Amino acid sequence: MRTRDIPLKPMRSVDPDEDKKIGRSLSCYTRNMEVVWHGEFNRLCQHFFPHRWYLSPYLGRPLNYQWYTFTDCAKVRFLCKFCDHGWTSMKGRVVFNFQFNESSLTGIVFFRLFGQKCQRCTPETFEHAMWYPEEVIKVIGNLFNRIGQEYYGFYRPCVRVDRRPGKPQAKHNKECCQACAESKNMFPEWHDLHR
Repeated sequence: MRTRDIPLKPMRSVDPDEDKKIGRSLSCYTRNMEVVWHGEFNRLCQHFFPHRWYLSPYLGRPLNYQWYTFTDCAKVRFLCKFCDHGWTSMKGRVVFNFQFNESSLTGIVFFRLFGQKCQRCTPETFEHAMWYPEEVIKVIGNLFNRIGQEYYGFYRPCVRVDRRPGKPQAKHNKECCQACAESKNMFPEWHDLHR
């Protein structure tokens, strides 16, 4: 039986205005962003009932061709653990790989967050991005709509590209960006997103 043949309760794509209200109410979770990532994912994916969807970080290489891939950008913050230099980037990157198993009626989403190197002390390691709650809500909403499009017959909704306000003080440094460095070989379609 195909996913689209299973009767489901009526669904809608994510309303951007609703997301903004929720983003403001979730600002208290900035210390524990895992709660925001999983909470928003579970809140939205409950609309896929009776199917169950799971979200898990993925640190390895991209998955094989049988997985759908969705890439999104957001404004994120970084803090160097060596020199305490802090900066924001409008090019924070997340990659989602997702797949639905029709025999178990479950879906899995692996996600990967990318870091940046400090431009002051240029260490060899990438710093982890600190995500703002409203940016997490935006990218999870975009992911929900993409899953709905691929498996549940959603029309092709617009991807939200708005970002938290800010004026970058410098241009994006591709040499210090993990997503840019890895995109050349693994994700050639990213080059359009980084212009």
